[in-house]
Amino acid sequence: MNAPSRELSDEQWSRIGDPNVSPKLKRLAGTIGFMGVLLGVGAIAGLLFTLGGGFHWREITLTSPPSPVAASLSFFAIPFGVVAFWSVKQIPGRGGTRVLGVAALLLGLAGPPIYAYQSFQIHIQLQTGEINKVQALTRAAMAFQQKQGRFPKDLLELVQSAGLGPDAVKTAFGSLSTLKEIPADLKQLEDQSDFVYLAGNIDKAIPAQYQAAVIIVRDKHVLLESQSAAVGFADGNTRWVSLEEATKLYDADTDARAKMGAATRPTPETMTH
Repeated sequence: MNAPSRELSDEQWSRIGDPNVSPKLKRLAGTIGFMGVLLGVGAIAGLLFTLGGGFHWREITLTSPPSPVAASLSFFAIPFGVVAFWSVKQIPGRGGTRVLGVAALLLGLAGPPIYAYQSFQIHIQLQTGEINKVQALTRAAMAFQQKQGRFPKDLLELVQSAGLGPDAVKTAFGSLSTLKEIPADLKQLEDQSDFVYLAGNIDKAIPAQYQAAVIIVRDKHVLLESQSAAVGFADGNTRWVSLEEATKLYDADTDARAKMGAATRPTPETMTH
């Protein structure tokens, strides 16, 4: 009998020659690897494509967010791939099973970055939506002032004069508000609103030199991840402001109101979580 072309250890020879363990192990490892590949392919397909209205590329929007189910499948593919690969690592002639294991592992590892990128897209869309909501309220207040010579006296007059619905006072990040319509009671509206209106006690036009400093509308709550909130100014600018920056902006707002002879803000100067 010719010597084998590849030197094998005693353990390898014993595993190959064991009729009870080796065939079962090979079949099981192959099955696990194949299942891992299916999970990985399913995860990638679920993240990148959608079956709604036919099989097509998934466009990430607020109404079509990333699939958490597909992301979960990718996590399951990883251990399947690892088990399949290591189960036959010491068994010669099982290259196909090792390939399946590696493929399952790589497909599983590809899922989380795709899901993270899609989640980032959603976050950007939510931030844009929040900016738009604060900007809409700010512009409505400015438009009211241009017509009436004063700002709306409170949030209720603001939304009623602009014909805004309950969605206008709900954050884009998922509101806890239960408003179905704009209530007639100011306190109820302010309690349910996710935004704070700050120009109610300004009874005159804001001079151009102070418009960049005077705050008209802001988020009631701070976005936890970034510790920031959307703020709308009298010059029409709306942007995200960090908690650290907010203190300086509040001071600038107070200074501008004092110089133009307007009352200070009627609400607390701190934003809540």
